[in-house]
Amino acid sequence: MFYVLLLIFISYIELAEISCEDTDDNWAMDQILMKSKEIGADGIIIIGKAATYGYGISIGDMLFTSFEAYGIKAIAIKYTTD
Repeated sequence: MFYVLLLIFISYIELAEISCEDTDDNWAMDQILMKSKEIGADGIIIIGKAATYGYGISIGDMLFTSFEAYGIKAIAIKYTTD
């Protein structure tokens, strides 16, 4: 059995960084997609969470912290025809 690996290099330019700092990931993704279509992007690249929040509690000489990431950050791209 033979497997063929086809590598396609697609050129693109980055149009904008889009982020939505909402705790509902489905809603945030919908907002990212809507904004990317609005600016004429061909696609997006998800780069991570948009923000974090946290708190710390001091007990004696120790500090306990907890953080949670939320939202979505993405880069809107436009394909080029090199």
